[in-house]
Amino acid sequence: MISILNQNKISDSLSGFFEIFGKNFNVSDGSLSVRVTGEFSSGKTRFIRELISGSIPESLFPISSQERQTRLLLEVTYGSEPTLSLVKRSTDTENATELKRFSQFPERQDVAEQDPQHHRLRLTLPDEQFILMNGDGVSEDQTPKRFFLIDTPGWNSTDDPYAEMDSVLGSYNLALVYVVQATRLDSSIGLEKLSFALDAVNDGIFLGNPKLLVVITYCHPSDQEHLIERMRSHILGLWKERSYDEDLSIDIFAIDFSQIDQGQSDKLRRWFWTSLQDSLLQNDLKIGAPESIIDTTPDGLLLVSKVMDISHKIERAKNLLAKARVGNEFVLGMNTSRLRGLSQSEVHKKVYESWLRQLGCSRTELWEWDLEPLPVEHFLHQWWNAVWHQNALRTIGSMRAFFLEAERIIYSLPAEPQNVQRVIYEGLLPFYNSAIKGLSDQNFIVMIDSANSIVRKVPTEQIVPALINLSFINARYSDVSADYLF
Repeated sequence: MISILNQNKISDSLSGFFEIFGKNFNVSDGSLSVRVTGEFSSGKTRFIRELISGSIPESLFPISSQERQTRLLLEVTYGSEPTLSLVKRSTDTENATELKRFSQFPERQDVAEQDPQHHRLRLTLPDEQFILMNGDGVSEDQTPKRFFLIDTPGWNSTDDPYAEMDSVLGSYNLALVYVVQATRLDSSIGLEKLSFALDAVNDGIFLGNPKLLVVITYCHPSDQEHLIERMRSHILGLWKERSYDEDLSIDIFAIDFSQIDQGQSDKLRRWFWTSLQDSLLQNDLKIGAPESIIDTTPDGLLLVSKVMDISHKIERAKNLLAKARVGNEFVLGMNTSRLRGLSQSEVHKKVYESWLRQLGCSRTELWEWDLEPLPVEHFLHQWWNAVWHQNALRTIGSMRAFFLEAERIIYSLPAEPQNVQRVIYEGLLPFYNSAIKGLSDQNFIVMIDSANSIVRKVPTEQIVPALINLSFINARYSDVSADYLF
């Protein structure tokens, strides 16, 4: 529910923008897909459920046992509202014909007469990350296209996976997701299935270099790091053994679905979408925003300066906080004997100058934290100010409060103060801890780091749609009040 609220907040803040540039654009089926493959009960369907959690009613969620029985591909893609349908679509290059809608995930008898070669289940959700606004890079048609996350029927340990090669990869692929249980990683059957997946990757048609995303499931947190490296070693060894020419891009994530919490679920979704977004941007595909942005926004340059300003201030705040405390001292080496015989104003001056020398900045530099919002006449001001500006204010706000309190405490010291270190330490410690916590907001820090990378690497005309899409991705991982100001 939190993710829905966050996405609604962003959609609301973009409402004026979409009124100007046209929210109701036409979207047709594209040919680009990301297939999910692996053994039955490996966690494929659970992976899909975690990715779309919060976007559709519970009744439409895929159910592993029923999906296995139907033997139909399950396509997840963009739609203006959540729906689950039976569609006729023999290949990825065809437009689908809707045959029937379901109010809940179907059982075997509901689709028993349908041919898996020509029919699929389609689950749509109002998530614009599934829209490629300038086409899918497959054809010359640059109108908005859906791309598809497709769950393939899992195979049993006794199945011959090569018999189902056609369903494992699509006509045109952005990536293949291979899901494997941790206990199967080193088994002979597990290595056989991995070999099959790599053969499929080598034989498939990819947008750019082939990309393999691996999800290791039911993996205890204490085992995750070394199992990720072991899987990477298996993949590289098998790839080299086969003398495949293509450079293989690999991303691996480990998770324990039996112990999953909201934080782990959010981390999984962030990993998946960030991996795909990197590939899409590298192939000049624009996601999640109307095409009309591209030709009408030199304002992208203004957003570049805004992103870099926030990034610079956050980095400077981290550096200052790293210098602010040395052990249990906030003004290193300051003691009563060094202040003996000084007047109150001289005490203030000496302690504060020592404080600034420790931080390595002037008082003017210490207070250069102002972040200007976008002016109301800017067509993106509601979105930027609600999502980016307020997050930046919140992140930097506790740090400003810390330095303000430090100055207040120092300028409250009497002449010849007693226990000067204890007075400063006890007064500042709560504010210091709050500042550290504020700068540890991983959701926004990751978002601003990603944004900083985007504005430095992608062409100017892609900056606005990339940042809008990034904000939708981040909406799944935080619950920041739109009314919060410091």
